[in-house]
Amino acid sequence: FPSHDNRPLTKVDRDGATSYYGRGKVYLTRNSYLTFPTGYYRATRYLKNPYFERVRAENEKSVLDHRRFPICIYKDTATDGKWRVKHMPLFPRRSGTNLSNPGPKALERKEKIQSMAIWKNRLWIATDNTLIASRTGNYYDFWYNDVLNIVETDPIDIQASIGGYNKFSFMVPFQSIMFVASSGSVQFEVRGGSIDTGISPFNVELRPTSFYSTSKLVEPQKMGNNIFFMDAGRMYMYLSGSSFNDEYSTSMDLSTHCKGYLPEDFGAVTTNSSTNSILFVNENQKNHIYFFTLRSNGDKLIQNAFYRWILSSSDSVLSLIS
Repeated sequence: FPSHDNRPLTKVDRDGATSYYGRGKVYLTRNSYLTFPTGYYRATRYLKNPYFERVRAENEKSVLDHRRFPICIYKDTATDGKWRVKHMPLFPRRSGTNLSNPGPKALERKEKIQSMAIWKNRLWIATDNTLIASRTGNYYDFWYNDVLNIVETDPIDIQASIGGYNKFSFMVPFQSIMFVASSGSVQFEVRGGSIDTGISPFNVELRPTSFYSTSKLVEPQKMGNNIFFMDAGRMYMYLSGSSFNDEYSTSMDLSTHCKGYLPEDFGAVTTNSSTNSILFVNENQKNHIYFFTLRSNGDKLIQNAFYRWILSSSDSVLSLIS
């Protein structure tokens, strides 16, 4: 996981637009006042009127190293419409200390980022063994806003230690839950909140729901009310209970009746909802395209079939798009 940035605070901080030239006094407020939370404020002037701007805490490890986070690739539609690359404008810690506001726990364990997703107005990051979510509505803030008043919009930090070590591999936002696959033969659901209530540190739940192995290289696929995930020579269907107003979720092995037919290594994968089919390529024989077609009734699987197309030996399928 990206580390802290221990360099001195530069002229540009937080969003790349605010400049700090060392002018003005900095005050530490021990208690909140009106809409101002506890933290550090810099006294400055704005058009000759007094103005207090909130700045980072003075303690060490108050700034995340943006150079070691994933970068943002975006299309600048506000100006010339060109594609640009920039660092994530990460917010610094502005309240508390290393003890009261330590930030993501994955930093201490030096875990690496495995997957990222946006779900319920938060940016979620899966590291080796930890799930981290940003503040609600702010994808670049992973600190408590006010250590004296923890609220529902504050970041979420949960660890998966269910019967042993489980290394996360993929996150898939899906309806009212988020499906999380791990290489430790466990599939999880992240639940919390409702349509009217957002997910928060007070109601978040990481729930183990099924116990099958998962491929580290092939991302789970969404189709209809189900999620499909693969492993060597296997395909599974995840049945989310939230889709059918059920409290419990589970998975089923769709390939148990055709052992040895599916490839050991999966290549390109896609879905086609109009035909209820999943298409995937044998990574070791890229001229072999496999199909899986199913018919379901609610949460019941009525009919399903695997079949294969073998193209010319000179063909090599690199990508599938439906």
